[in-house]
Amino acid sequence: MKLKNKVLFTGVLATALFSLTTTVNAQTSAVLPTTVTSKLPDTVVRGEKIYSANGGMSTEGNMSVPFYVESSDGKYYLYCADRANTAAAQDTLTKAERMDYGLVYILKNTYPTKSVTPRDLNYKIKVFDSSASTVTDMNDEDYEFLEIWIAQSAIWGYQKTLDTSKLDNSVFSFFKLGTTTTTHEFYTDGAATVGLNSREIWNKYVSSLISGAQAVKDPAEATLTLAMENKWTEEDNVYKSSLITVSSSNSEAVVNNYQLSLQNAPTGTKVYTESGNEITASLSNIAAGTKVYITVPTSEVKNGSANFTLNAKANIKYDAAYKYVDKVNNHQPSVLVGPETKDIAGSINLTITPDTASMISKSIYFIGFIILLSGAGIIYANVKPREQEAE
Repeated sequence: MKLKNKVLFTGVLATALFSLTTTVNAQTSAVLPTTVTSKLPDTVVRGEKIYSANGGMSTEGNMSVPFYVESSDGKYYLYCADRANTAAAQDTLTKAERMDYGLVYILKNTYPTKSVTPRDLNYKIKVFDSSASTVTDMNDEDYEFLEIWIAQSAIWGYQKTLDTSKLDNSVFSFFKLGTTTTTHEFYTDGAATVGLNSREIWNKYVSSLISGAQAVKDPAEATLTLAMENKWTEEDNVYKSSLITVSSSNSEAVVNNYQLSLQNAPTGTKVYTESGNEITASLSNIAAGTKVYITVPTSEVKNGSANFTLNAKANIKYDAAYKYVDKVNNHQPSVLVGPETKDIAGSINLTITPDTASMISKSIYFIGFIILLSGAGIIYANVKPREQEAE
C-alpha cells in the first residue's frame, strides 16, 4: 500500500513493505471514530493527514505505505482495507460491499474505539533532534502512533497480507511531520539501550486481536431462540407453563423487540408476562428481555396432553463492516463500521405435561385415603359382631 501523491510521513515500521521508522503528524489527532452508532455515510473523502511507512523487504520492493488517514471533513479514521493498493488525498470513497465480521471485532477493540495498550507502559522514548538526543516517557502522540500501528497491523494480519515474517528487528520509531531531523525511538529500559521492535508489539498485542477476530461469529447469522423448561403446573383450573425466554443466539445481535403468535393452541390459551400481566391481545410488540408464560384451561386438554406451537419474530441490531472504494481511480479502499438491522424468526413446540411430581403426590394422597377408609371399614366389620354378641 503506497502513498501516491504526498508522502507526509516516512520511516521504518518493520513490515515487508516497511521497516521500523515511520513519520507521523506532529500534532496528536483528535479522537475520531471508525465505528458509528447511526447510519453509515454514503461517501467519505480521504484527507491529507496520513500515517505512512517508507521502506520494506527487498522481495517486495521499496514503497511508501500509508496505513491511516483522516477523512477530509475530520469525522472518521480511515484505516486501509487493502495493503497492496495505493492511496491519494481527496479520493472520494463510496460505500460498497459488506466485509468480514472479523474486521468489526478489530475496529471495536482497537484505537480509537478502545485503547489496546495500558497508559502505564514502562517504555522510554529517545528523541533525536539534530545531533542531540533526550530520553523521555511516552506522551500522547507516542501512544497514538503505537495504537494505530497495532490496529492497522491487526487488519492486515486478519486479511493475511501481513505476518511476523515481514517484520524486522529494528527499533520501533517514527519521524515527526515537518521535522526531518527529529525521530522518536521506543525502548524498553530506562537507559534507552534495549530497543522495542515490531515483532514484540505484534506478539504482545496484534496476534490476540487476529485470533479474536477469527473466532467471532457473524451476528447477521444469528437465530431467534425460544427457551423454556417443558414443565406445566396445574392451578385454578389451568395448566401454567414455565417461563419462556426469547433471545438471539448471538450476544452481538441485540433484539430490539419481538412478537409472538400461537398456532393450533387450545381454546382459551392466554399469554402473560413474568410479572403476571396478560398480553394475549397485544403480542405484536413485546419489549426485548421480557419473559412470558402461557396458560391453558384444563378443560381444553384432552387425555391429559396437548400439543401446539409458539412462533416468534424479532428485529435484531448489530454492527457490520463496509468497504469504501474509490470508483474513479481505483485507489486504496477503507473500512468503516456501522449499525445494521435484520428480521429473524423462531418457534417452539409446546407439549402440555402436567407436573408429574404433583400428580404422583395427589395419587399417593388419594390411594392413602382409600386405604384409610378401607382400614376403617375392616375395623368396623370386626368390632360390630362382637358388640352384637355382648348384647
